[in-house]
Amino acid sequence: MLSVSEKKFLFFTNLKIEKFQGSYLITIANNFTIYFSKLRSSWKKNSDEKKNKFKLKKS
Repeated sequence: MLSVSEKKFLFFTNLKIEKFQGSYLITIANNFTIYFSKLRSSWKKNSDEKKNKFKLKKS
């Protein structure tokens, strides 16, 4: 029988990490998926640029 700490360790080490369109999909224990991007700062820059372009078009 596994101890509680061993079960937790097995649960948290059962990770599947895959790249997806410049971001990462992390699957924990095959039933809980986290999606996050390492490009958040560049997305923020892009959205700021879009706002500026929109402002220019509007004026």
